[in-house]
Amino acid sequence: MSEAVNIEYIAPLRRAWGRMVAILFKPFDMGKWLALGFTAWLATLGEGGGGGGSSFNFGDGQSFSQAGGESGELAAIWNEYAAIIVLLGLAVFLIIVLISVALSWLRSRGRFMFLDNVIEDRALIKEPWSRFKREGNTLFVWSVCFGLLLSFLVLLLLGMGVLCAYPYFRSGTGAPLAVVGVGGVVLAALVLIVFASYIYTFLNDFVVPIMRAENLTVLPAWSRFNRLFRSRPGAFILYGIFRLGLDIVVGMAILALVIATCCLASCLLAIPYIGTVLLLPALVLYRALGPEFLAQFNRDWALPPCGGEEETRPPALSTD
Repeated sequence: MSEAVNIEYIAPLRRAWGRMVAILFKPFDMGKWLALGFTAWLATLGEGGGGGGSSFNFGDGQSFSQAGGESGELAAIWNEYAAIIVLLGLAVFLIIVLISVALSWLRSRGRFMFLDNVIEDRALIKEPWSRFKREGNTLFVWSVCFGLLLSFLVLLLLGMGVLCAYPYFRSGTGAPLAVVGVGGVVLAALVLIVFASYIYTFLNDFVVPIMRAENLTVLPAWSRFNRLFRSRPGAFILYGIFRLGLDIVVGMAILALVIATCCLASCLLAIPYIGTVLLLPALVLYRALGPEFLAQFNRDWALPPCGGEEETRPPALSTD
């Protein structure tokens, strides 16, 4: 436990910042930015937010009786075209699933391409795409399986929430039980969100670098990281909190940029690939942070010096 006191968080961030500056600005090379930005775009494909909110009110003030009348018309339409509606719904669902799977496959391979370029200070596309085929494919399979598990848990929680709230909305009785039940479901959902966030952070920041460093597939790399995590769980839990704080700082900086440009920046950031290129400094910083933190535990995972500068880092805590 005493070794955990020596674990640093600011020093890896400072080294990641120095690596980002050396890669992108010493010297500035637009061709390198565009090529590196492409691998960063692949690595984050399909993960961007967007879209406006939705409203659940009757926009033009229609009454519930009117809504009930329209529901009768909808029922008639359903009775006549149910088969077509179901088939169209299944087709749309299948298309969404296929697109999601394709994006996950590209993203899994792109993670290794982007990581390799950041570690080696280069901007290759074809060579890392071919070299990390095995690692990318195993990461893809794991990501799909974990995504299905999360989807099942989310649907389970939604079903439990509906079952808890249904008696109250149907008869107006049992409000305390409904509140307790829905509150429990909400608490479980928050726990699931935190758990999933940590899993994805550990996967991207630690497991993927271990896969690259030791030429492992995803399950042996998770096992390798799990041994390290069990020896110092507090250090990695604090890393997640530290990462959240960094997310807030970066988010505030982006918001300030959007406000300063009268929302012009938000329009550019919403364009696929262009937005990634504009955010490349932050993405490179994030990509280097996990391996720099991980290097404290094993010198074999240390990143090579970047930009011609000498490497200065303390001895590793353990070779595990």
